[in-house]
Amino acid sequence: MPQPQGKDAPLFDLLFSCRPEAGLELSVYLVDDGSSDGTGDAVRQAYPSVSVIRGDGTLFWNRGMRKAWEDALKKNAFLPLAE
Repeated sequence: MPQPQGKDAPLFDLLFSCRPEAGLELSVYLVDDGSSDGTGDAVRQAYPSVSVIRGDGTLFWNRGMRKAWEDALKKNAFLPLAE
């Protein structure tokens, strides 16, 4: 099975080794903005619970974050911490 490569690969292992507090659920979103190295597919295979959002290479950081935020809102993954 392919594994995420590069300097950020250990971050996924660390992230998924943490356990959220009782009653909390962790949702992870990754925007793969047109990478050609197979990052999105490798993450999808190694960590099936990660929502991988594909871009066409024109999102850059700001629009990539917005796409991830919009996807999380559609899935009701975001709840405000305090009202």
